[in-house]
Amino acid sequence: MTSQTSILYFLLFQLIIIVSHPCHRFLTHAAGGRWQFLQRSIGISAMHMQLLNNDRVIMFDRTDFGKSNISLPDGKCRKDSTGNKVDCTAHSVEYDVLSNTFRPLMVQSNVWCSSGAVMPDGSLIQTGGYKEGDRRIRIFKPCSECDWVEVENGLAVTRWYATNHILPEGRQIVIGGTMQFNYEFIPKNGDPILYSLPFLAQTSDRGVENNLYPFVFLIGDGNLFIFANNRAILFDYSNSEVVKNYPTTPGGDPRCYPSTGSAVLLPLKNLQASSVEAEVLVCGGATKGSVAQAKKGIFVNALDTCGRIKITDTNPQWVMETMPQARVMGDMILLPNGNVLIINGGAAGVAGWELGRNPVLNPVLYRPDDKLGSRFELQNPTTIPRMYHSTALLLRDGRVLVGGSNPHNYYNFTGVLYPTELSLEAFSPAYLNPENSSLRPKIVLPASYAKLNYNQNLEVRFTVARTVALDKLSVTMVAPSFTTHSFSMNHRLLVLGSEKVIGIGNNTYAVQVTTPGSGGVLRDLNGKGACLFSSFIGILDSNTAELMAIWKACALCASRRDLKGTKISIANNFKVAVSWILNEDFGSFKHVKTIYDIRSMLCSLGNMDVVFNSRATNSFADMLAKKGSGSSNKNDVPEINSLLGLVSAHNYHRLLTMQTVNDRRNRIRIIKPCSDNECDWVEFENVLAVKRWYATNHILSDGRQIVIGGIDQFKYEFLLKKGAPNLYTLPFLKETRDTPNIQNNLYPYVFLIGDGNLFIFANNRSILFDYSNSNVVKTYPDMPSGDPRCYPSTGSAVLLPLKNLQAPFVEAEVLVCCGGSPKGSAAKAKNKKKSYICRSIGYLRAHQNN
Repeated sequence: MTSQTSILYFLLFQLIIIVSHPCHRFLTHAAGGRWQFLQRSIGISAMHMQLLNNDRVIMFDRTDFGKSNISLPDGKCRKDSTGNKVDCTAHSVEYDVLSNTFRPLMVQSNVWCSSGAVMPDGSLIQTGGYKEGDRRIRIFKPCSECDWVEVENGLAVTRWYATNHILPEGRQIVIGGTMQFNYEFIPKNGDPILYSLPFLAQTSDRGVENNLYPFVFLIGDGNLFIFANNRAILFDYSNSEVVKNYPTTPGGDPRCYPSTGSAVLLPLKNLQASSVEAEVLVCGGATKGSVAQAKKGIFVNALDTCGRIKITDTNPQWVMETMPQARVMGDMILLPNGNVLIINGGAAGVAGWELGRNPVLNPVLYRPDDKLGSRFELQNPTTIPRMYHSTALLLRDGRVLVGGSNPHNYYNFTGVLYPTELSLEAFSPAYLNPENSSLRPKIVLPASYAKLNYNQNLEVRFTVARTVALDKLSVTMVAPSFTTHSFSMNHRLLVLGSEKVIGIGNNTYAVQVTTPGSGGVLRDLNGKGACLFSSFIGILDSNTAELMAIWKACALCASRRDLKGTKISIANNFKVAVSWILNEDFGSFKHVKTIYDIRSMLCSLGNMDVVFNSRATNSFADMLAKKGSGSSNKNDVPEINSLLGLVSAHNYHRLLTMQTVNDRRNRIRIIKPCSDNECDWVEFENVLAVKRWYATNHILSDGRQIVIGGIDQFKYEFLLKKGAPNLYTLPFLKETRDTPNIQNNLYPYVFLIGDGNLFIFANNRSILFDYSNSNVVKTYPDMPSGDPRCYPSTGSAVLLPLKNLQAPFVEAEVLVCCGGSPKGSAAKAKNKKKSYICRSIGYLRAHQNN
């Protein structure tokens, strides 16, 4: 039997391994793939798609066109965006790949032309849309009975036609959208909510834009490649800096919506090298002026070119290639063998209502590793036009799921060129042909849903019927995409290679690979790497990761006797982390202990400092840091660069307290819960804006604390500062003070309620307070009899249990109980005169109109 080349690959799904299929290179080029019709109608047109880790695909369409063709279950209904019409149909479905079935889901707001990404816990976080949905965040967790949960005003600005990308620390970045030349992060984690990105304004064509749904890719040095219209930049999102400007694509024609092309980050290889090469391929689009022409009924031929660029080169240039067919609104999908499938779209016009023509029914296969001029191959055609609002994504079994297409303002099935499509079909590349079944490996180990760590030595065991050429085998990992409007967000493929392959009998083989790592690097002043260090420190947010990297660098230097007396500079590319260490502002209270330890090491060693270096100047070290492996190199190293690439957010809880008498009233203190009985208080002076004595603290939904009042303090402030103004006036506190000597409004009762406002009770009165805008939303009546209930006439209060939490409106009730004293009791007590204790209870529904 002739020895065959074999490539083993599996789909990486938030570090879950799933079954693979073989490489196209086993097969003859004559094979052109097969089409499979899956569903005549799923009830909606699949404008957006996302594969989840339970092998279900979430699909959704806009909600403002009227009723869909599938009903919501159990008599559920919703009001449309006008609030006038009741809609009892679904505009989102969950498709079960294995059973080829689907179920309706209930999305509450308009998701038209929105974006999203899967978070490290497997949840789909989806953002933006149209009208009432343009600032919404929607969450879908993978489970058999889960449905959409929505958060109003979760975005800082409206987002329509934006792009999302998952980041190493587990957040998403949300970039652009119609007339939005900025970006933001979710979840917020207390960060400033909006950052300017002038590049988007520079690439916006008047009246057309042509820079919507920008193509965004995260590369190995931690920066983002952002392509909009016909240009691209390398962007350091942590410091809002453009690291590199790339040349305009030859010809200067637009490639982004509505002149919609598509793009992929080509497979990343040699992941253990000090520098990981990254290439981007951009294909199709429309010529300049095509949008205006299409609106006049003139449909110009689409672009038939692709541009390929090595974005990590020192002098990157576009290399142009010609496709077999012109294409606009096409989708580009990374196949597990490293090839690219270009599918869907038309050959003329642009994206938009009725603006595309000449459906392209043949997919095209692109082989990145073949010689220039011989990389494209036409595949067998479908019979269904997939035009505007069509989608495609890679399934874990190696097929490509295809759905959608609705170039009309409403669902329209008759009397039009391209009827609304509610169907689903699948394209199977030639590696899935029956005659190639003996070439398809089956993974035995690790089991499905196995969890992997960074920098892990991993054995992949598989069986295959044919003989394997051991030196021609490779392992790949594919991250699934959020696909809409011809762009597969977050789609990437890693080639892990094969370090050692052995046959173990019975057509079973084992291949050793190493997963990507995280860590840091010691280097000399000339930028030469001298010693790599690696440390898996768990799942952390980005700020914690940067601080832990600096801490690790400090500890490593302290342990190196050969560095004693040598001046050492620890360079970090995250301005915020460096400022926390160098300035009195300690940042988030959960980072205080780490910062305190770093400052202590810097003081005790005396020969170290921490400086900021931009990612551009630290690019060499950043790439080495991503490698995350160890080294025994003993060279003297006077400089350390620290960087960690991590994947998720994980909060460490710490108790924060403050306020002591005399000169300690503006300190804060932290104690960290630990099991070794060694933790103790850590104190920081002059952190509070003013002295606080008898104040009240409350944790807020964004993770900060609000600090309210205190003796002669009619103000509030926040911890953590995050650069915001430190002090805000609250006249209500002055209004509720009885006398300078007996204030009766100290330790005010404060409760956060469901609408995000604070109920504040002081003395005998209360308000509903919007702390974000310093606005009194509601004033409540005085308590009957008007007796004081706060210190020193001290009563007590609770927010009664909150119920029906899934309701759109959660009722809140406050109970203020006795213990307080009638008016004048404090003065009488000072004069040693008796006064009776109040025995009454006050009970208030905070949300009632009256």
